[in-house]
Amino acid sequence: MNNTTKESKIRPTLRVDPRTAQRVEQWYKAANCRSQNEFMERAINFYADYIEMNDNNDLLPQALQSYLDGRLSQLESRLSAISFDCLVGLDELTGIIADNFEFTEDELRCRRRDSINTVKKTNGFISLEKRARMSMPSYSDEEDDQW
Repeated sequence: MNNTTKESKIRPTLRVDPRTAQRVEQWYKAANCRSQNEFMERAINFYADYIEMNDNNDLLPQALQSYLDGRLSQLESRLSAISFDCLVGLDELTGIIADNFEFTEDELRCRRRDSINTVKKTNGFISLEKRARMSMPSYSDEEDDQW
């Protein structure tokens, strides 16, 4: 709460319905407030923050937004590192293959087209076993609908 002294506080006139007064009396101790006045002040501040949040089109309180931003930043860093490691491994593999086989431009274009179609068809879930089966002459698409 505020560190204001009793002298700096004002005494506004507040008229409430009997039901509202009953709710204040019922809940102020449960809210760890020393007085009904403190409870009402907290309630007013809470509601004012709520209105302010809606006026600013903020969906989350600042503390929660800060926490989520930090967690997302950590996730982004981790995913970037994993992606980098995967790309290094992929580059190693493609380098080994390119060093040991000679491909024509047409063969490379055909391979790329086939790879793009495979990734789209499987939503990126490719296994070595399934890929090897696809290379067999006896393979048909109906055999395995799931990767």
